[in-house]
Amino acid sequence: ENVLRPAIAMIGAVEEPAAIDAPWNLDELRAGRYVEYDHHTSLLVDASRAGHAMPKWQVPQWAFDEVDEWLVSSPVVITLRETMVQPARNSQVQEWLKLAQSIKGQYSVVFVRDTAKAHEPLSGFDIYPRAAENVFVRAALYHRAYCNLFVGNGPVVWCLFGDAPFLIFKQLVPAIPGWDGGQPE
Repeated sequence: ENVLRPAIAMIGAVEEPAAIDAPWNLDELRAGRYVEYDHHTSLLVDASRAGHAMPKWQVPQWAFDEVDEWLVSSPVVITLRETMVQPARNSQVQEWLKLAQSIKGQYSVVFVRDTAKAHEPLSGFDIYPRAAENVFVRAALYHRAYCNLFVGNGPVVWCLFGDAPFLIFKQLVPAIPGWDGGQPE
């Protein structure tokens, strides 16, 4: 409700009633046997290489205005993954704090915490709870950033399909043997 519907609006798509009312077989969905589309970006990369234009987020002006009112300068934005789902993939908060401390004199730093921890402070650094709770504001913040830093997780899409500068740091998580993307090989 709070991510996909705003994303539909920002990418210029239309929500079809037929998809909402479809008779989904939840047992098949839970078993992972149903995929209507591939959510990996490799198909989009192939389409782009073939000359097709890639869609970009159309962030509403009110969100930019809200972010501009809050910001003093273009910050380095560090987005934290802090969820209970596959916690081994979470951001190592203390390491991000060390990085933030090392650049603090040269850049302003803003943290966007995971939504469940949006209002929990981080000693010595600004957090922006509104960006953790509203994807329009999050996308606008990312577009106003000097650079956005992430571990590989969902919020990076607000940069992938926009003009926001970003770096994604690859996680090696051998503790999750079924997660092929996190294995050293």
